[in-house]
Amino acid sequence: MSSSPGRVSPVAMGLLLGFGACTAACGLVVGAGDYVVGGAHDGGPAGTGGDADMDAQPVPDAVGPGSDSTPPPDAGPPPPDDGPTTTSDGGPAPACAPGSAGLPTDAAFQQLVKACVLAATCDPVFFPVTVSQCIATDYLDTHFATKCLAGITSCADYYACQGTRIATPSECSGASGSSTDIGACNGTVATACFFDGNGLVSNCAALGGTCTVYHESATTSDTGAGCEILPSCADPTDGSVHCSGSSAYTCVSTDTTTNLGIAAESCATGSTCWTDNDRSSACLATTTACTATGTTCSGDNLTTCESRSSGNELYTNSCSVAGLACTPSSGGTAASCTAPGCANSGCTESCLDVTHLQACIGGAPYVVDCTSLGFNVCASGSGAYAAYNFCAYQ
Repeated sequence: MSSSPGRVSPVAMGLLLGFGACTAACGLVVGAGDYVVGGAHDGGPAGTGGDADMDAQPVPDAVGPGSDSTPPPDAGPPPPDDGPTTTSDGGPAPACAPGSAGLPTDAAFQQLVKACVLAATCDPVFFPVTVSQCIATDYLDTHFATKCLAGITSCADYYACQGTRIATPSECSGASGSSTDIGACNGTVATACFFDGNGLVSNCAALGGTCTVYHESATTSDTGAGCEILPSCADPTDGSVHCSGSSAYTCVSTDTTTNLGIAAESCATGSTCWTDNDRSSACLATTTACTATGTTCSGDNLTTCESRSSGNELYTNSCSVAGLACTPSSGGTAASCTAPGCANSGCTESCLDVTHLQACIGGAPYVVDCTSLGFNVCASGSGAYAAYNFCAYQ
Protein backbone atom coordinates (compact mmCIF):
# COMPACT_ATOMS: atom_id res chain seq x y z
CA MET A 1 0.00 0.00 0.00
CA SER A 2 1.20 3.49 -0.76
CA SER A 3 -0.19 6.80 -1.78
CA SER A 4 0.65 10.47 -1.48
CA PRO A 5 -0.91 13.77 -0.55
CA GLY A 6 -3.74 14.75 -2.84
CA ARG A 7 -2.90 12.53 -5.78
CA VAL A 8 -3.25 8.92 -6.85
CA SER A 9 -1.26 7.40 -9.68
CA PRO A 10 -3.35 6.00 -12.55
CA VAL A 11 -3.19 2.48 -11.18
CA ALA A 12 -3.39 3.38 -7.53
CA MET A 13 -7.01 2.37 -7.26
CA GLY A 14 -5.81 -1.19 -7.50
CA LEU A 15 -2.08 -1.13 -6.83
CA LEU A 16 -1.84 2.09 -4.85
CA LEU A 17 1.40 3.07 -6.50
CA GLY A 18 2.50 6.45 -5.19
CA PHE A 19 5.14 9.10 -5.40
CA GLY A 20 7.12 11.32 -3.03
CA ALA A 21 5.46 14.45 -1.72
CA CYS A 22 7.19 17.80 -1.61
CA THR A 23 8.61 18.91 1.71
CA ALA A 24 10.03 22.21 2.85
CA ALA A 25 13.26 21.26 1.11
CA CYS A 26 11.60 21.69 -2.30
CA GLY A 27 12.31 25.41 -2.27
CA LEU A 28 13.97 27.77 0.15
CA VAL A 29 13.53 31.42 -0.72
CA VAL A 30 10.82 33.67 -2.05
CA GLY A 31 12.52 36.96 -2.84
CA ALA A 32 11.17 40.40 -2.01
CA GLY A 33 8.81 41.59 -4.68
CA ASP A 34 7.37 38.15 -5.40
CA TYR A 35 3.61 37.87 -5.39
CA VAL A 36 1.23 35.19 -4.25
CA VAL A 37 -2.30 34.39 -5.32
CA GLY A 38 -4.56 34.61 -2.30
CA GLY A 39 -4.14 35.89 1.22
CA ALA A 40 -4.93 34.22 4.51
CA HIS A 41 -7.52 31.46 4.50
CA ASP A 42 -10.98 33.01 4.70
CA GLY A 43 -12.12 30.48 7.27
CA GLY A 44 -14.34 28.42 4.99
CA PRO A 45 -14.45 24.61 5.08
CA ALA A 46 -11.27 22.90 3.94
CA GLY A 47 -11.25 22.20 0.24
CA THR A 48 -14.25 24.38 -0.60
CA GLY A 49 -12.12 27.25 -1.81
CA GLY A 50 -14.63 29.61 -0.21
CA ASP A 51 -14.36 33.14 -1.49
CA ALA A 52 -10.65 33.40 -0.82
CA ASP A 53 -9.06 36.69 -1.83
CA MET A 54 -7.09 36.07 -5.01
CA ASP A 55 -5.36 39.46 -5.12
CA ALA A 56 -1.57 39.37 -5.51
CA GLN A 57 0.19 39.82 -2.21
CA PRO A 58 3.86 39.74 -1.16
CA VAL A 59 5.30 36.44 0.02
CA PRO A 60 7.61 36.34 3.07
CA ASP A 61 11.21 36.91 2.11
CA ALA A 62 12.47 33.54 3.26
CA VAL A 63 11.61 30.18 4.67
CA GLY A 64 14.48 28.78 6.65
CA PRO A 65 15.83 27.77 10.02
CA GLY A 66 16.65 31.28 11.21
CA SER A 67 17.44 34.85 10.27
CA ASP A 68 21.18 34.16 10.20
CA SER A 69 20.68 31.83 7.24
CA THR A 70 18.37 34.12 5.26
CA PRO A 71 19.84 35.24 1.92
CA PRO A 72 19.54 38.90 0.85
CA PRO A 73 16.03 39.75 -0.40
CA ASP A 74 17.20 40.01 -4.01
CA ALA A 75 18.82 36.58 -4.01
CA GLY A 76 17.59 34.35 -6.81
CA PRO A 77 18.50 31.37 -8.93
CA PRO A 78 21.60 31.45 -11.14
CA PRO A 79 21.17 32.40 -14.81
CA PRO A 80 19.80 29.56 -16.95
CA ASP A 81 22.32 27.38 -18.74
CA ASP A 82 20.37 27.19 -21.99
CA GLY A 83 20.14 30.77 -23.08
CA PRO A 84 22.02 34.10 -23.24
CA THR A 85 21.67 36.72 -20.53
CA THR A 86 21.92 39.61 -23.00
CA THR A 87 19.62 40.97 -25.66
CA SER A 88 20.39 40.86 -29.38
CA ASP A 89 22.02 44.31 -29.20
CA GLY A 90 24.36 43.21 -26.45
CA GLY A 91 22.57 44.95 -23.60
CA PRO A 92 21.43 43.24 -20.42
CA ALA A 93 18.44 40.94 -20.69
CA PRO A 94 15.21 42.38 -19.25
CA ALA A 95 14.33 41.22 -15.78
CA CYS A 96 11.68 38.51 -15.57
CA ALA A 97 10.27 38.73 -12.10
CA PRO A 98 6.83 38.65 -10.54
CA GLY A 99 5.14 42.01 -10.93
CA SER A 100 7.39 43.07 -13.84
CA ALA A 101 6.45 40.53 -16.52
CA GLY A 102 3.22 42.17 -17.59
CA LEU A 103 0.89 39.46 -16.28
CA PRO A 104 -2.73 40.59 -15.78
CA THR A 105 -4.12 41.40 -12.36
CA ASP A 106 -7.83 41.44 -13.17
CA ALA A 107 -10.51 39.08 -11.85
CA ALA A 108 -10.62 37.04 -15.07
CA PHE A 109 -6.91 36.19 -14.78
CA GLN A 110 -7.25 35.38 -11.09
CA GLN A 111 -10.07 32.95 -11.95
CA LEU A 112 -7.92 31.36 -14.69
CA VAL A 113 -5.15 30.74 -12.16
CA LYS A 114 -7.54 29.43 -9.51
CA ALA A 115 -9.31 27.07 -11.92
CA CYS A 116 -6.04 25.62 -13.23
CA VAL A 117 -4.62 25.04 -9.74
CA LEU A 118 -7.87 23.37 -8.66
CA ALA A 119 -8.03 21.23 -11.81
CA ALA A 120 -4.55 19.88 -11.11
CA THR A 121 -5.34 19.49 -7.39
CA CYS A 122 -8.86 18.02 -7.38
CA ASP A 123 -8.22 15.48 -10.16
CA PRO A 124 -7.60 12.14 -8.35
CA VAL A 125 -5.10 11.11 -11.03
CA PHE A 126 -2.79 13.41 -12.95
CA PHE A 127 -4.39 16.24 -14.93
CA PRO A 128 -3.39 16.18 -18.65
CA VAL A 129 -1.13 19.25 -18.28
CA THR A 130 0.73 21.08 -15.51
CA VAL A 131 -0.60 24.18 -13.76
CA SER A 132 1.79 26.38 -15.77
CA GLN A 133 0.72 24.93 -19.11
CA CYS A 134 -2.94 25.16 -18.14
CA ILE A 135 -2.70 28.88 -17.35
CA ALA A 136 -0.43 29.91 -20.22
CA THR A 137 -2.53 28.27 -22.93
CA ASP A 138 -6.02 28.82 -21.43
CA TYR A 139 -6.24 25.03 -21.55
CA LEU A 140 -9.58 24.65 -19.77
CA ASP A 141 -11.39 26.74 -22.38
CA THR A 142 -9.56 25.13 -25.30
CA HIS A 143 -9.36 21.38 -24.75
CA PHE A 144 -12.73 20.56 -23.22
CA ALA A 145 -16.07 20.27 -24.98
CA THR A 146 -17.81 21.73 -21.93
CA LYS A 147 -16.42 24.85 -20.29
CA CYS A 148 -17.44 24.05 -16.72
CA LEU A 149 -13.86 23.53 -15.49
CA ALA A 150 -12.95 27.13 -16.38
CA GLY A 151 -15.37 28.40 -13.74
CA ILE A 152 -14.58 26.09 -10.81
CA THR A 153 -13.79 27.59 -7.41
CA SER A 154 -13.63 24.37 -5.34
CA CYS A 155 -13.23 20.60 -5.57
CA ALA A 156 -17.02 20.38 -5.23
CA ASP A 157 -17.26 22.28 -8.53
CA TYR A 158 -14.70 19.95 -10.08
CA TYR A 159 -16.77 16.96 -8.93
CA ALA A 160 -19.95 18.43 -10.42
CA CYS A 161 -18.13 18.91 -13.72
CA GLN A 162 -16.05 15.72 -13.94
CA GLY A 163 -17.84 13.23 -11.69
CA THR A 164 -14.77 12.55 -9.57
CA ARG A 165 -12.49 14.34 -7.08
CA ILE A 166 -9.98 13.76 -4.31
CA ALA A 167 -11.47 12.80 -0.94
CA THR A 168 -11.31 15.07 2.09
CA PRO A 169 -9.44 13.97 5.24
CA SER A 170 -12.74 13.58 7.13
CA GLU A 171 -14.11 11.26 4.46
CA CYS A 172 -11.10 8.98 4.88
CA SER A 173 -10.52 9.25 8.62
CA GLY A 174 -11.58 5.62 9.12
CA ALA A 175 -8.86 4.38 6.76
CA SER A 176 -6.14 6.53 8.29
CA GLY A 177 -7.21 5.54 11.81
CA SER A 178 -7.00 1.82 11.03
CA SER A 179 -4.04 2.01 8.61
CA THR A 180 -6.18 0.04 6.16
CA ASP A 181 -7.42 0.76 2.66
CA ILE A 182 -11.22 1.00 2.74
CA GLY A 183 -13.58 1.03 -0.23
CA ALA A 184 -17.27 1.75 0.13
CA CYS A 185 -20.38 2.40 -1.96
CA ASN A 186 -23.11 4.80 -0.88
CA GLY A 187 -25.74 4.38 -3.54
CA THR A 188 -24.02 5.33 -6.79
CA VAL A 189 -21.10 7.08 -5.10
CA ALA A 190 -17.83 5.16 -4.67
CA THR A 191 -15.29 6.25 -2.06
CA ALA A 192 -11.83 4.66 -2.06
CA CYS A 193 -9.76 5.62 0.99
CA PHE A 194 -6.12 4.74 1.49
CA PHE A 195 -4.36 3.93 4.73
CA ASP A 196 -2.70 7.36 4.93
CA GLY A 197 -5.99 9.30 4.74
CA ASN A 198 -5.92 10.18 1.04
CA GLY A 199 -8.52 8.89 -1.39
CA LEU A 200 -10.92 9.54 -4.23
CA VAL A 201 -14.66 9.93 -4.66
CA SER A 202 -16.48 8.93 -7.88
CA ASN A 203 -20.06 9.53 -8.98
CA CYS A 204 -20.90 6.34 -10.88
CA ALA A 205 -24.14 7.82 -12.20
CA ALA A 206 -22.12 10.54 -13.92
CA LEU A 207 -19.27 8.25 -14.98
CA GLY A 208 -21.57 5.58 -16.39
CA GLY A 209 -20.35 2.67 -14.25
CA THR A 210 -21.62 0.50 -11.41
CA CYS A 211 -20.39 1.20 -7.89
CA THR A 212 -18.27 -1.82 -6.91
CA VAL A 213 -16.29 -2.78 -3.81
CA TYR A 214 -13.44 -5.23 -4.36
CA HIS A 215 -10.56 -6.82 -2.46
CA GLU A 216 -7.18 -5.47 -3.49
CA SER A 217 -4.56 -7.92 -4.68
CA ALA A 218 -1.94 -7.04 -2.06
CA THR A 219 -3.82 -8.17 1.04
CA THR A 220 -7.24 -9.62 1.79
CA SER A 221 -7.92 -6.99 4.49
CA ASP A 222 -7.68 -4.02 2.11
CA THR A 223 -10.61 -3.08 -0.09
CA GLY A 224 -11.03 -0.64 -2.93
CA ALA A 225 -14.07 0.89 -4.59
CA GLY A 226 -14.84 2.47 -7.92
CA CYS A 227 -17.23 2.70 -10.84
CA GLU A 228 -16.86 -0.55 -12.76
CA ILE A 229 -17.28 -0.20 -16.53
CA LEU A 230 -15.44 -3.37 -17.58
CA PRO A 231 -15.77 -6.76 -15.82
CA SER A 232 -12.22 -7.63 -16.83
CA CYS A 233 -9.14 -5.95 -18.29
CA ALA A 234 -5.70 -7.04 -19.34
CA ASP A 235 -2.91 -5.14 -17.60
CA PRO A 236 -3.25 -3.51 -14.18
CA THR A 237 0.49 -2.75 -13.93
CA ASP A 238 1.19 -0.59 -16.99
CA GLY A 239 0.56 2.69 -15.17
CA SER A 240 -1.79 4.08 -17.82
CA VAL A 241 -5.30 5.39 -18.21
CA HIS A 242 -6.99 3.62 -21.14
CA CYS A 243 -9.91 4.34 -23.44
CA SER A 244 -13.03 2.23 -23.75
CA GLY A 245 -15.57 3.80 -26.06
CA SER A 246 -16.53 7.16 -24.56
CA SER A 247 -14.87 6.47 -21.20
CA ALA A 248 -11.36 6.66 -19.77
CA TYR A 249 -10.55 3.94 -17.24
CA THR A 250 -7.83 2.34 -15.16
CA CYS A 251 -7.31 -1.41 -14.90
CA VAL A 252 -7.11 -2.35 -11.22
CA SER A 253 -5.75 -5.55 -9.72
CA THR A 254 -7.91 -7.62 -7.36
CA ASP A 255 -7.25 -10.74 -5.26
CA THR A 256 -9.07 -12.86 -7.85
CA THR A 257 -7.99 -13.84 -11.34
CA THR A 258 -10.14 -11.06 -12.80
CA ASN A 259 -8.98 -7.44 -12.95
CA LEU A 260 -11.55 -4.65 -13.15
CA GLY A 261 -11.87 -1.65 -15.46
CA ILE A 262 -12.67 1.32 -13.20
CA ALA A 263 -13.95 4.55 -14.79
CA ALA A 264 -11.74 7.62 -14.50
CA GLU A 265 -13.71 9.95 -16.79
CA SER A 266 -16.79 9.97 -19.00
CA CYS A 267 -16.48 11.90 -22.25
CA ALA A 268 -19.09 14.63 -22.73
CA THR A 269 -20.80 15.27 -26.04
CA GLY A 270 -18.30 16.87 -28.38
CA SER A 271 -15.32 15.10 -26.85
CA THR A 272 -13.57 11.78 -27.41
CA CYS A 273 -11.30 9.58 -25.31
CA TRP A 274 -7.88 10.04 -26.91
CA THR A 275 -4.59 8.31 -26.18
CA ASP A 276 -1.42 10.21 -27.05
CA ASN A 277 2.08 8.95 -27.85
CA ASP A 278 2.91 8.76 -24.14
CA ARG A 279 0.00 6.36 -23.51
CA SER A 280 -1.82 9.05 -21.54
CA SER A 281 -5.58 9.00 -22.11
CA ALA A 282 -8.20 11.66 -21.42
CA CYS A 283 -11.49 13.01 -22.74
CA LEU A 284 -10.61 15.96 -24.96
CA ALA A 285 -12.68 18.07 -27.33
CA THR A 286 -12.96 16.81 -30.89
CA THR A 287 -11.79 19.52 -33.30
CA THR A 288 -10.37 19.79 -36.82
CA ALA A 289 -8.01 17.13 -38.16
CA CYS A 290 -4.46 18.17 -38.99
CA THR A 291 -1.43 16.61 -40.64
CA ALA A 292 1.94 17.74 -39.27
CA THR A 293 2.24 17.77 -35.49
CA GLY A 294 3.80 20.83 -33.89
CA THR A 295 3.14 24.40 -32.79
CA THR A 296 2.91 27.65 -34.76
CA CYS A 297 1.75 31.22 -34.14
CA SER A 298 -1.25 32.95 -35.65
CA GLY A 299 -1.12 36.41 -34.14
CA ASP A 300 -1.34 35.90 -30.39
CA ASN A 301 -2.88 32.47 -30.82
CA LEU A 302 -0.85 29.29 -30.38
CA THR A 303 -1.93 26.67 -32.91
CA THR A 304 -1.09 23.09 -31.94
CA CYS A 305 -1.45 19.91 -33.96
CA GLU A 306 -1.52 17.15 -31.36
CA SER A 307 -0.97 13.47 -32.04
CA ARG A 308 -3.88 11.30 -30.88
CA SER A 309 -4.64 7.59 -31.14
CA SER A 310 -7.41 8.15 -33.69
CA GLY A 311 -5.67 10.87 -35.68
CA ASN A 312 -4.12 14.28 -35.18
CA GLU A 313 -6.28 17.07 -33.73
CA LEU A 314 -5.87 20.84 -34.15
CA TYR A 315 -6.26 23.15 -31.13
CA THR A 316 -5.98 26.94 -31.04
CA ASN A 317 -4.97 28.39 -27.69
CA SER A 318 -5.22 32.09 -26.89
CA CYS A 319 -1.98 33.31 -25.32
CA SER A 320 -3.44 36.77 -24.68
CA VAL A 321 -5.95 35.49 -22.10
CA ALA A 322 -3.00 35.08 -19.70
CA GLY A 323 -1.39 38.32 -20.88
CA LEU A 324 1.15 36.46 -23.03
CA ALA A 325 2.25 36.65 -26.65
CA CYS A 326 2.78 33.79 -29.07
CA THR A 327 6.51 33.56 -29.76
CA PRO A 328 8.19 31.37 -32.42
CA SER A 329 11.34 29.54 -31.38
CA SER A 330 14.69 30.88 -32.58
CA GLY A 331 14.77 28.29 -35.34
CA GLY A 332 11.17 28.87 -36.27
CA THR A 333 10.31 25.19 -35.83
CA ALA A 334 8.01 25.61 -32.81
CA ALA A 335 6.16 28.25 -30.83
CA SER A 336 4.95 28.94 -27.30
CA CYS A 337 3.03 31.46 -25.19
CA THR A 338 5.59 33.67 -23.43
CA ALA A 339 5.66 36.68 -21.10
CA PRO A 340 7.75 39.69 -22.20
CA GLY A 341 11.42 39.08 -21.43
CA CYS A 342 10.72 35.64 -19.97
CA ALA A 343 11.29 33.23 -22.86
CA ASN A 344 14.67 32.17 -21.41
CA SER A 345 13.99 32.88 -17.76
CA GLY A 346 14.83 29.38 -16.56
CA CYS A 347 11.74 29.42 -14.34
CA THR A 348 10.75 25.95 -13.13
CA GLU A 349 7.33 25.08 -11.71
CA SER A 350 7.85 23.81 -8.18
CA CYS A 351 6.86 23.93 -4.53
CA LEU A 352 8.78 26.88 -3.08
CA ASP A 353 8.02 25.80 0.47
CA VAL A 354 5.40 23.86 2.40
CA THR A 355 2.41 25.90 1.20
CA HIS A 356 3.49 27.94 -1.86
CA LEU A 357 3.34 26.67 -5.43
CA GLN A 358 5.34 28.53 -8.07
CA ALA A 359 3.90 28.37 -11.57
CA CYS A 360 5.84 29.58 -14.60
CA ILE A 361 3.37 31.45 -16.81
CA GLY A 362 5.10 31.93 -20.13
CA GLY A 363 8.37 31.83 -18.21
CA ALA A 364 7.23 34.36 -15.62
CA PRO A 365 7.24 33.11 -12.01
CA TYR A 366 3.86 33.37 -10.28
CA VAL A 367 3.26 32.12 -6.74
CA VAL A 368 0.04 30.60 -5.43
CA ASP A 369 -0.70 30.18 -1.72
CA CYS A 370 -2.37 26.76 -1.33
CA THR A 371 -3.90 27.78 1.99
CA SER A 372 -5.97 30.44 0.20
CA LEU A 373 -7.75 27.58 -1.61
CA GLY A 374 -8.41 25.56 1.55
CA PHE A 375 -5.42 23.19 1.32
CA ASN A 376 -2.58 22.59 3.75
CA VAL A 377 0.49 21.89 1.62
CA CYS A 378 2.07 22.11 -1.80
CA ALA A 379 3.01 18.67 -3.15
CA SER A 380 4.88 17.34 -6.20
CA GLY A 381 4.90 14.11 -8.17
CA SER A 382 5.71 12.55 -11.54
CA GLY A 383 3.02 11.39 -13.94
CA ALA A 384 3.35 9.50 -17.18
CA TYR A 385 5.46 12.14 -18.90
CA ALA A 386 5.65 15.27 -16.74
CA ALA A 387 6.41 16.47 -13.22
CA TYR A 388 3.35 17.90 -11.49
CA ASN A 389 2.84 20.33 -8.64
CA PHE A 390 -0.47 20.78 -6.87
CA CYS A 391 -2.08 21.67 -3.55
CA ALA A 392 -3.03 18.94 -1.08
CA TYR A 393 -4.77 18.43 2.26
CA GLN A 394 -1.76 16.98 4.09
